[in-house]
Amino acid sequence: MDEEDVAPPSSPSPSALRLTPVVNFNLKQCRTLLSHRRRSSPPPLLFSSAAFLAFAAACDGRDKAALIEIKAAFGNPAGLSSWTSGSPCCSAWSGVECDSTTGRVTSLTVFALNVSARVPPAIANLSALQSLNLAYNRLYGPLPAFLGPPHLPDLSFLRLDGNRLSGRIPTTLTVFDLSLVGNRCAIPPFIFNF
Repeated sequence: MDEEDVAPPSSPSPSALRLTPVVNFNLKQCRTLLSHRRRSSPPPLLFSSAAFLAFAAACDGRDKAALIEIKAAFGNPAGLSSWTSGSPCCSAWSGVECDSTTGRVTSLTVFALNVSARVPPAIANLSALQSLNLAYNRLYGPLPAFLGPPHLPDLSFLRLDGNRLSGRIPTTLTVFDLSLVGNRCAIPPFIFNF
């Protein structure tokens, strides 16, 4: 994208406000933007969502290591090719969302990648996880007990439908949105006690 001049309605000069495409936004560019406050001209308008990610916290190292383990447990599927140790997991990895302040992973989606594996234990290391979507893969084995407190205390959305999981739903599971269609799971009676 080329730099374009945009004339604000009240601006005397058409080049007073510029749209600046941002792909790799770094600290030096941040300082440059802040230095515009000291000048008489208005600051450049950032025309990219990537710019907002520059102010976000860096990806938590423990969470990034857990995600690399999860990718390996799933057999390194092509759908997770953006998950590389050299790229930031909070902004460049598909299916990963992070808290903008802490850099902790809050949402993980590995949807319909035809992954045949057990639910990776490394998911338990994503202790700030709020949403987990592993639907329509070929996951097998028992529902792991780590899906919920004490490992995942903030998990409120869990989607595991379209897999081959079995066993009892862990009694510690405290999600508000649970989807298990297509699995062979025993639903304990406490689920229906409201």
